[in-house]
This record gives sequence, structure tokens and C-alpha cells, in this order.
Amino acid sequence: MYNLIISELKRRQEPINVCIVGCGWVGRGVVRQLLSSKHFSIKAIITKTIEKAICAYHENGIKDEAISVTEDYSKINKYIVSTNIELIKEMKGIDVVYECTGNVLAGATAALSSFAAGLPFVTMSSELDATIGLRLACLANEKGVIYTNSDGDQPGVLARMLNEISFQGFTPIIAGCCKEFLDIYQTPEGVKKFIPSNVDSIKACSYTDGSKQSLELTVLGNAFGLHALKRGLHGPKALKSEIIDNFDKIVGLDHLENGYVDYTLGSTEKKQGGPVFIIAFNKDKIINENMKWLKKGDGPYYLFFRDHHLGFVEAPASIAEAVLLKSATISPKGKYLDTIALAKRKLEKGKRLDVIGGYDYYGLVENSAIAVSENLLPIGLAEFSTLIRDVNKDQPITYRDVDLDKNLVTRLRQEQDALSSEKDII
Repeated sequence: MYNLIISELKRRQEPINVCIVGCGWVGRGVVRQLLSSKHFSIKAIITKTIEKAICAYHENGIKDEAISVTEDYSKINKYIVSTNIELIKEMKGIDVVYECTGNVLAGATAALSSFAAGLPFVTMSSELDATIGLRLACLANEKGVIYTNSDGDQPGVLARMLNEISFQGFTPIIAGCCKEFLDIYQTPEGVKKFIPSNVDSIKACSYTDGSKQSLELTVLGNAFGLHALKRGLHGPKALKSEIIDNFDKIVGLDHLENGYVDYTLGSTEKKQGGPVFIIAFNKDKIINENMKWLKKGDGPYYLFFRDHHLGFVEAPASIAEAVLLKSATISPKGKYLDTIALAKRKLEKGKRLDVIGGYDYYGLVENSAIAVSENLLPIGLAEFSTLIRDVNKDQPITYRDVDLDKNLVTRLRQEQDALSSEKDII
């Protein structure tokens, strides 16, 4: 894949012009990564905080005279900074939109604006993708453009691994990530003592309480037709060398007929960068003998392991892939998994729920069919909800428990819910 991307980039006579939506830690990293290459140019940064975008340009040697802060695309200078997501519809000369806000409503607005402009849309927001990604993928398909999640985060990295080992003749049965620790009751205040001062405590809390991981695995499941063995998954403690044996003891690998997502808990190796893994099998005896000689074990179950995912460092591959190859790194195909919201504490009637990674709720992976049958609220909709009855700690929040706002996200989710379930739709 990379050989083809590099070849196409060399063949192209001009850089790929990118519009970045969101300029937090990921967005600024993407700006840095893209501007370090002659093959990319950033024509616009759209963000709610103008100063961050200007700083991102300054960090890469772009002077004030080359920057235009505007809400009107007709006032274009070389580099645009704006707070107006709708501006995407008016942009000429843009090849792709890369969104990394982590905000579901902003991401949905950016996606629809991209489709209206006939532009491919790449996101590193699992919050967006897990909540309304399937509907967005359908709309993109209708417009003849690409909707994809990004390489660099766990879903994109695992997607490349799944495609590779499936091509090699192995059958994946469990795919997931390795988490060092998890505390579902953690709060933004509680994580502050563990994180640098420039890191958003709410974002950090969404990692710590497991909500972000659940959203990422939901994205993966909906792209590859994977399910959950139980609500919240198993998450056994396991070093790298123990992953296959521990899952075999818990679920019995010989009894698994389909593919599943899960995770491990506890450090796999010291100072590694967020590992991901796949357990896959090949029951061909000759292959097994050769795999043994290749030092992959006795089989028929094999561990495929990557000890890092590098976030924005790997993002350019998905951007180039969408523009040059008209191909998605990872895109939802059906309704297989959801991330549901459960109360972190007792929540009282009349409360306006806060955001993912906040004080009110955490997310767990659940099979979509069960989530539908039990009327469970997706975590991506929780921030648009006001409770109409009390909800006890650890109780799943249902649609019956909330008064839901009417906005773009809730409308797109309703349209998604109306689609067929338990099969590939795209």
C-alpha cells in the first residue's frame, strides 16, 4: 500500500491541498506532519480557537502576512484560519478534509460540508464514527466520495493488520488493543495529577475510564463485522506472551465461530506506544509446521502484534489514500457494535448530561442488536440529553431515561437506526 501511495505522490505534479478541522493536540500534530512533506499543503485550518491555528502555522515557519483569518473564503490569502465549518462548501482548490475535533456535532457538520463540496472526508474521531459513521458513509457513497477513519489511531492500525493477515490466509478471531490501566469511575479532576498541564483533562479522562477505547473498538467492529463476547468485553490481564493462552482459558478459542473485539489489561512491555493485537488461526498442518519453524509458535492460533500506534504521525497515509487511490483506510459497513452510556454516579432527574470523559457516564461496548432491543443510549448522544428520571450508578442509560435534543447528530442517528441491522449495508 505504501509503495503505491509513494508512487502516486511522486507522479502528482502538485501537493495535496488539505483543510484541517480541529487544532488540538492531534490537529497541530497533523499540521506539523503534513507541512514537513513537499507532497502536502494545508490551505485552511478551521477551529474554535483561532490562536491555536495561528500558533500551528507559526510553529512551521509560516509568517503572519501569509495567514488570513476570515469567515469569507473570497478573502483567501495563502493560509486560511476560520471558525466557520460551513466555509468548506465554498473552498476551491481543496482536495480533502481532515477532521480531528473529537466533537460529534462539529465532526458531523464538517462531514456534510465536505460531501456537499464533493471532497473526501478523513476523521480521527472515533466519537463521530462510532455514533453516526455508518450514516455518514452511506451519504458519502451517495455523493461518490470517500468517508474514512484515519490511520494512526487504533481502528486504522488494526484495519491494516486485519487486511494484511486475512490476505495471507489467516482467519482473525479476536482483535483489540492493550490498555495499561482502566478506571471507569475516573473524573477530569482525578486525572490532572497524571497528565501534563497542556493536555485536556476531559480527553485524558475518556482514555482512562475506557470510553475512548470502547468507541475505537466499536469503529473497528462496524467496519469488519466483529462482535462482543459480552458487554464491556473481557479485558484479561496479560503480558504479550500470555495473550493467546489467557483468552483461550476465558472463552475457549476453539468455540469461537465469528470475529470479536476485546482488549488486554496491564502493561505488555515497558515503554511501548499503545500496542494492538490480533489472534488469528490457520489450521493447515503444513502451514502450521512452517509457522513453527518461523518461530510463530505451534499454532493453529497465532498472535499478530504491533507495539505502537502513532496517531497524527501516521495520518498522512490515509489522507493520500483517500485522494490518490479513492480508497478508505477503514469505513463502517454495517451495524454490529455500539458504545453505550452507563452512569458513573447516581444521576438525578433534570440533570443535563455532560460530555464523554466527564463526570456523569462511561462507555462500554455492546452488540448492536442488544443495544437496540434494550433501547440503550449511545454514548455519543449523551451530551445532547437531559434526564427525565433518576439513573443509578452503573445503570445503563436508555432512551426512555432522557429528553433528547433535536439537532444534526440526533437526526443522523435516527436515520442510521432506521437502516437494516446485523449485515453489511455498504
